[in-house]
Amino acid sequence: MAVPIFIVISGYMQSHSIANSCSIKLYYSKKLKKNILKVIIPYLFVIFIEFFWFVIFKDIMSTRYFFTQLLKGGAIGPGGYYTIIYLQLLVLFPFLFWFYHMAPKAAILGGAVISVLLEVLCNHFVSDEVYRLLFVRYLPFALGGIILFDKHYNVKKIQLYSIISLLFIYLLTYTGYTPHIFRRWSSSTLPTVPYALLLTLLFITYMPKMGYFLDRLLSEIGKSTYYIFLVQMLWFAIGFGSFTSDLKTAIPVNLIICLSSGIAFKNILFLLKERIGQIRKDQ
Repeated sequence: MAVPIFIVISGYMQSHSIANSCSIKLYYSKKLKKNILKVIIPYLFVIFIEFFWFVIFKDIMSTRYFFTQLLKGGAIGPGGYYTIIYLQLLVLFPFLFWFYHMAPKAAILGGAVISVLLEVLCNHFVSDEVYRLLFVRYLPFALGGIILFDKHYNVKKIQLYSIISLLFIYLLTYTGYTPHIFRRWSSSTLPTVPYALLLTLLFITYMPKMGYFLDRLLSEIGKSTYYIFLVQMLWFAIGFGSFTSDLKTAIPVNLIICLSSGIAFKNILFLLKERIGQIRKDQ
């Protein structure tokens, strides 16, 4: 559920960004390029490290095989496809935001219908490699971010639908249930949207009430989510995440390392950007 929740949060944050731009046209002319560079630059930095590790240092992949894997999966490591999904979201999201504010009910219904039709078509005509790189399969989650931003939601309905989502997830996890339509990556499909919405809503609602230190910490984690994702992808890709089979040790250690390293990664890139900007001004 990590990527779907990231998409909901991204939808929520992008809604703020577009709203602050005053218009979609202004967003495309002023902010889109900047946002894309924010995604691509740290991604390329991590890809360079993976290339050095797997091709040059460890010599366990050929250059051709490495780049073939990038084309198929976006990167080496868990969730490598997320950056490709995120770039599509940045480009397409303003249209989704505009359509929702023109006709909210039509946007929600249309998103659900498109999601179902996509699954039916992809089950017959699209390979797993292509399917996992399509942003449109996360369309309902992005819409969920807009709904939370708009604040015209019914908490009780979200809670009720979340129970159905949890039942769906339980059947997938513990009974071997295989849905007829939502066959691939079933826990990241339309039936699980309410559960992702509820988790994100709880985070947004209660984070400001957790005290100054915890509030600052969670705020910093929230701003660094993409960088934390990239660090965990790299950490597990090179095998450091499986340093022990004892989950009681592995989970907290990996969590602390990925969170702290992701925050540090974001701040280092920010300082480098500031330094480069200062050098350009001096010239």
